[in-house]
Amino acid sequence: MYELLTKGDNNAHHDYNRQYETGLYPPGQRWVYKRDVVGTARAYLPYIGHLTIALNEYPRAKWLLVGGLLLLVSFLSRGELLGVR
Repeated sequence: MYELLTKGDNNAHHDYNRQYETGLYPPGQRWVYKRDVVGTARAYLPYIGHLTIALNEYPRAKWLLVGGLLLLVSFLSRGELLGVR
């Protein structure tokens, strides 16, 4: 049986506070058990959120990216970039 003690996002403390019996767990529960785990992480992309922030801060960059991707898809669907005729 797995017993996990989780740590919250970007804070210095565990999700369970022993002193006050507070946190994300129900009262009296100290661990997360295997039956409580819904999914697992398969990849770690530490700075991907910066792209979202940049695209929201600079709308022109967002539209340039969307337009570039549309052109890329258009050319790839025709086979022009791959040299296929």
